[in-house]
Amino acid sequence: MLKEDLVPIERFDEMLEAEQAALAKSLLKCCHQQQAQLREQAEQLERQANELALQSEQLALQSEQIQLLKDEIAVLKGEKARPKIKPSCLNKPPPGEGSGEGGEQKKARGRGKPVRKKTVDLEIH
Repeated sequence: MLKEDLVPIERFDEMLEAEQAALAKSLLKCCHQQQAQLREQAEQLERQANELALQSEQLALQSEQIQLLKDEIAVLKGEKARPKIKPSCLNKPPPGEGSGEGGEQKKARGRGKPVRKKTVDLEIH
């Protein structure tokens, strides 16, 4: 749609029905073109996202392979390889907890004296 094809809204009511119909058709054509462009852009974005995921996976594999090769080089030189450290388990619930079955049991204290309940022997005056 060209700039000279644009009609002010105030003048739209004064137009003949044939002119209004022609303008509506040109607007619909413009909308269809924009929809087609949006579909093409969405497909392109999806392809790029898939490609990015593939590249990210390849990068992770290459990083792991590089580390293995560095460890092997260190062993061949007579040095120690990097120690294998287990992942942190702080975010995982301890076994037995989190299942939600049965009543909740309090964990027994591992060290020190057992704590007695204070409300049993408390005298109220």
